[in-house]
Amino acid sequence: MDPSELRHLIDRSQEIHTALHNPKQRTGPEEDVYRFARASIVADKDLPEGHRITEADIWARRPGNGEIPGFEFDKVLGKCLTRSVSRNHQLTWSDLTD
Repeated sequence: MDPSELRHLIDRSQEIHTALHNPKQRTGPEEDVYRFARASIVADKDLPEGHRITEADIWARRPGNGEIPGFEFDKVLGKCLTRSVSRNHQLTWSDLTD
């Protein structure tokens, strides 16, 4: 490695360090994109009232504007439906009970 390559490596390392310790706040225009890019839990098929949720019953799909975000997938498993839902319905916590 020659001196200019070493300088480049050091400079980029400092930029990475700065970026890692600089909390990113989303701006208003970014928020819509952020929500779309995230996923919400949806019914993957028509499900009847009282049905106990399994992995085959739900999926995480875009957009992420539903009440239950995709990362909560495991918390939905094993819950029972309080009402029937159709395929692609974004589930809400009120749709579920223990």
